[in-house]
Amino acid sequence: MEKTPEHMLYCYDNIFADLSLQSGKPGVNNINAYFDTFTWEGWLTLWGINIGINFGYELIWNTLIAIVGAIIFGAMTDIPLCVAGE
Repeated sequence: MEKTPEHMLYCYDNIFADLSLQSGKPGVNNINAYFDTFTWEGWLTLWGINIGINFGYELIWNTLIAIVGAIIFGAMTDIPLCVAGE
């Protein structure tokens, strides 16, 4: 059995891959220039990056909202945290 050269990791028999990869030289605006979306490894890598970015975005945004809410609530001294009898 003939080995695949090291610089050629995969061989695609797929019209979408042929059109997207453009003979192995996709443009810089093509996601396939950075991640191999025609393999599970590429899809899972992008999925992990997406989860990380969304988690970071939500963490920062929700932390800022909590800080602003705490500042606003702290500035209003006439609003009680809880009413007597609760």
